Amino acid sequence: MIVNVRRAPVKAALLWVTIAAFLVSLVPSAGRAADGDVVRLMFNPGIYDALPLELALDKGYFADAHLDVRVTKTPGSLGLIVPFLARGDIDVAPQVMVPAFFNQYTQGFGIKVVATLDETHKGWNDTVYFMVRQDLWNTKVRKPSDLRGLKLPKPTGSPNDFLTLEILAKAGLTMSNVNMNVLLTGTTSFLPSILNKQFDALSVPEPLATQFEKQGIAHRWLGYQDVIPYYQTGYLAISPQFAKEHSDDVQRFVQAYLRACRDIAATNGKWTPELIDEVVKWSGQSRDVIASIPGPAYPGVGKISVESITRQEQLWLQLNMLQKAVPVGALIDESYARNARKVLGIK
Repeated sequence: MIVNVRRAPVKAALLWVTIAAFLVSLVPSAGRAADGDVVRLMFNPGIYDALPLELALDKGYFADAHLDVRVTKTPGSLGLIVPFLARGDIDVAPQVMVPAFFNQYTQGFGIKVVATLDETHKGWNDTVYFMVRQDLWNTKVRKPSDLRGLKLPKPTGSPNDFLTLEILAKAGLTMSNVNMNVLLTGTTSFLPSILNKQFDALSVPEPLATQFEKQGIAHRWLGYQDVIPYYQTGYLAISPQFAKEHSDDVQRFVQAYLRACRDIAATNGKWTPELIDEVVKWSGQSRDVIASIPGPAYPGVGKISVESITRQEQLWLQLNMLQKAVPVGALIDESYARNARKVLGIK
C-alpha cells in the first residue's frame, strides 16, 4: 500500500474534494440489494489489501445484509479520502494512520476506525517490503546498519515511511545518517527511481515488490513482520454522520465485511483461484502479475491494535507532521466488530 500524504490540515484538504471528483467514477456494486439501505463506499481497487471489500461485494454479503452498497472507485491515495469521510460525502472507506487522519480529529471531525483492513501475520504476505537495489545488495548491503549514507526517499507520512524509519531505528540510525532529501512522487515513480539510481533502497508496495524481485531490479529484504510484528497497515473507517444516523447500517456492513475476512483467513495465506479472480477484476492488472504475489494480505478479525496506532502517532509527532497529540481511543470504535464476531462465531 502506498499513500502520498499532503501535510495540509483537513479543512484545507477539503479543497481537494472538487478536484478529486473528476478522478472518481461511480460504478454499481455486485449483488446490490434493490430494497437495501444505501451505503456509500469509496476505495482504490488498485490497493492490494482492498480484497475483503471486493469479496464481500461480489459474494453478495452486503446484499444479504440488506445493504445497497454504492462504490466510488478512486485512483488516489487513502489520505485524499479523509475529506470525503469528514464531510460525510461518503459513509465508509479504508484508511491508514497518516498525519491527515490524526489531524482530522484535531480539527473537530470525528472519523472512526471500526475494523482492520490488514495486519502482519505469520505465514501471510506483507503489503509492503523494504527493498535494496540489486547491485547494492550484491556488493554492499547485508544488515540495516549498512544503510548509513545511502539514498532513501524523504518521508511524507505513509505506511511505507513507517517501515523504512523503523528499520533505521532498529539499526541505531536516524534520518541524519542517511540521505533523505528527495520525495518519491507516486507509484509510477518507483521503477524509474530505482533504475536511475535516484534511490538506493526504499519501501515498495505489492505487487510492485514482487515484480521488482522477479525482474532482478531490487532485492526483497524486510517486511513489516520482520521489523514491527504488531503492525496494522489499514483500517475500515466510517464517517461521523453515518455512525450517528445509521448505526444499524454500520453494524450490518461490518458483519458482512467480516464474513469476507473470514473467507480470506480460511485460505491460510495462499491464493485461491477465486481470490486471484477478485483482485484481477477490481485492480485491472494481469492474472500473471497477481498470481506472482506470494499470497493475499491477512485481513485480521477486526481487532484494532492501539499499540500500532500509538506508535505511528508518536513517529509523526517526532517528524512535526501532526499539529498535536490525539487520544488514540477517540479514533476507535470496536463495538461493531466485537458484535459481529459474536454473531459470526469468530474468536
